[in-house]
Amino acid sequence: MRPRDTRTAAPAHPRTRAPGQKNGDVVTKDELAMLDFAVKWAPFGGGDEHILPEFGIFPAVFYRRLQRLLTHHPTLNDTG
Repeated sequence: MRPRDTRTAAPAHPRTRAPGQKNGDVVTKDELAMLDFAVKWAPFGGGDEHILPEFGIFPAVFYRRLQRLLTHHPTLNDTG
């Protein structure tokens, strides 16, 4: 069995820069999806019943991760 060529393999969690972020601030596509979900569902009470099927985690875990994301990447929380 040949070893897998890691030079061409995509990272497990591809990172990207969100709009308005500085060069060093990167978030995963999963984190951006969580942020988009939270923004979309906020006016309707959060959409807790959709979190487990969408992300595979319980709402409490989702909100802790979202809070950590916003704490570590404060530019994501800028409104202006």
